[in-house]
Amino acid sequence: MICSKEEFLLLLQKWMSSSQRVVVTLSFGSLPLSRLATVRISGLIQNLDEEEELFTLVPDSGSFPEGDHLTIGIDPWIFAYGDQREYSSAFGPDNFGDGADEIVLMRHPNGIIMALFTLKPPS
Repeated sequence: MICSKEEFLLLLQKWMSSSQRVVVTLSFGSLPLSRLATVRISGLIQNLDEEEELFTLVPDSGSFPEGDHLTIGIDPWIFAYGDQREYSSAFGPDNFGDGADEIVLMRHPNGIIMALFTLKPPS
């Protein structure tokens, strides 16, 4: 389980170097379960700036206008470890599905909950 910024940076580097498709889900609202909106974007991590603590996700084609991307700062997100039910409940029961792998859950001080995960290869 990811519980430090350093471990998270290593995982992002692994996903980027292996061209692993990553899903980013953001839930806006406050806990428990008063969701205002949930956004789900999938694509590839194309840039990881460890000095600035930013990473860039280039969405799958067709999900954003051509050339658009999502850049996310790593600080001041708080990693969810221990009991993750409070965090994962922010996304609803079917968000991850059976194919989710390597899930990282984080909370921003302003109340946004973010989940990043890869998808298991089809069997």
